[in-house]
Amino acid sequence: ILDAVFHPLLLQSAFDQEAWRYEMDGPDQALRYSGVIYNEMRGRATSPADVLLDRVVRELFVGNTYHHSHGGRPESITSLTLDHVRGFHQRFYQPSNAMIYFSGRDDPAARLRSLAAVLDPLPAGNANAVVEVHPPFPEPRRARGRYATSAAAEPLPMISVGWALP
Repeated sequence: ILDAVFHPLLLQSAFDQEAWRYEMDGPDQALRYSGVIYNEMRGRATSPADVLLDRVVRELFVGNTYHHSHGGRPESITSLTLDHVRGFHQRFYQPSNAMIYFSGRDDPAARLRSLAAVLDPLPAGNANAVVEVHPPFPEPRRARGRYATSAAAEPLPMISVGWALP
């Protein structure tokens, strides 16, 4: 697994399949976006519960990395390039930014030897990807939002209450 984390292939063909690409159903059809991540995030964008969760997270984690949708917003995914992915990987996927956990009943010394075999040849890096703790809000906050529904669906009112705890 560590090899896939620290030495992924990051090929254009994998990016096209997983992230996004243009597709046409036939020669007379319009181009459309497709891709595993693009389609998953598009599905989340039409799920009222997911839209609500994204909004709550954006309101609670203002100014840090958790403010952003974990898979991206469909309208932003299509501006992503393979070079962006490679740059992100190079910046953040390095030993200095890794948290590695072990579980199970085996020899801890053997685990550490296996880990050293993968990590020792790599430059330690300096990702400095610390997630800052958001200061407490001075007062309760309220946010309202809307979500898309199909024309046949009756709108479903939803409420969420969240706390940002230290």
